[in-house]
Amino acid sequence: MLVLMQNPEETEFIFVGLDSIELKLFFQRLHDDVADLIRHYVCTKCWGIIRYEHRKIHSLHKQHLLQAITVSNEELYFETAQKYGMIKNNTIAMLRTSHDLMRDHDFAETRVAFNAS
Repeated sequence: MLVLMQNPEETEFIFVGLDSIELKLFFQRLHDDVADLIRHYVCTKCWGIIRYEHRKIHSLHKQHLLQAITVSNEELYFETAQKYGMIKNNTIAMLRTSHDLMRDHDFAETRVAFNAS
């Protein structure tokens, strides 16, 4: 079950059931990529993985960045999701990818630059 929800800042999060196949597949991918996670970050505001190379571009949320190792297994992921309000009504938000976040960030920067002129 996929559920699209929005936070007050219009960032879409994808929530899946706590017992869903989507979540099981996500954890399998997370397990497979755990060695790569060591270098990256999680933005708790965007609820997404920020690649090490993109952390400076994502500097608007600098105070919201955690080492990605904090979500490197199911137990840690659930703890972090609970702490940041990403578990609701038997659903949990899936971490967004760096690609999705970069696209959103580029759009936001364009909008800010346009409004400043």
